[in-house]
Amino acid sequence: MVKKKLESSEIQHGACIYCGQIMQFETSGMAREEHLNEWATEKCDCEEAKSHERRKTSLTKAKEKIHQFFGKYQGDTGTSIIKMLELAADAVFEGHIEYITIKIDSECKAKVSTNARGNIKVERTDTRVKK
Repeated sequence: MVKKKLESSEIQHGACIYCGQIMQFETSGMAREEHLNEWATEKCDCEEAKSHERRKTSLTKAKEKIHQFFGKYQGDTGTSIIKMLELAADAVFEGHIEYITIKIDSECKAKVSTNARGNIKVERTDTRVKK
């Protein structure tokens, strides 16, 4: 049981979205149920929750790779490309799409997909055609 540390705080409960384990959190009393459940899932030690956390870490790393690989594009075009690829990574993470390939210009392609372990993978392919 969680004991209140601050006089103005409240104890709220959240449940792991996978196994239903209930956890207590000291909050301001204003935390929404979905946040409490997400926090409980992050702290839970069931296999599904652990897998979810690994996949969330994979999503964060994929977004870092997107910035690393495509950050050279400047201005509105670069911002649009990065936003589009981040949305693609979110869609892959949520299982809405399996993969997406985007041809950025005549020499560059981007692909966001998952590997066999379920981690999100970001690839950049540069091709130069010489005649």
